[in-house]
Amino acid sequence: MKKYLYLFAALLVALMGVSLTACGDDNDEPISTTQECGSITVKYKGYDAEKYYVYSASLHYDARREETHFEAKLIEKHGDLIPSNSFGFDVNGNGGLASGTILKLKDIYLTSGLAWNTYDQTGGQVKVKSLTGDRVTLELNDLKYGNAVLNGEITYKIEVY
Repeated sequence: MKKYLYLFAALLVALMGVSLTACGDDNDEPISTTQECGSITVKYKGYDAEKYYVYSASLHYDARREETHFEAKLIEKHGDLIPSNSFGFDVNGNGGLASGTILKLKDIYLTSGLAWNTYDQTGGQVKVKSLTGDRVTLELNDLKYGNAVLNGEITYKIEVY
């Protein structure tokens, strides 16, 4: 009886290697390069500037609220796989997405862990640098809100809902 039990166990182990494999690479998140999405520098009053790389960025128009929502997931260094922060804002209407347009932002936020606060823009500007196909690149020039100043570029993928 033991002979059959060992044979059965060996056969079971051999079959598990074939039958319990994944069909994909289990990578559900699109990993983008920072060359595609950009980077921003955040300077808080009284602290050194911190550089963040954009892991992914997208925007979508919310017809119910008649506003466009921009969101970027940020990582602290190349190679990070889990975004540590988010930066986002809303714009009334469809945002006037044309090259050279300066956007009027509302409800700006930069999250860190569980901290989530929204602010109004108090200075600087966000300008549409380019609009190509399903991508729009924004240039942040001394964007001020709360006690933070942001500079850099972010390329957003336009999402259609």
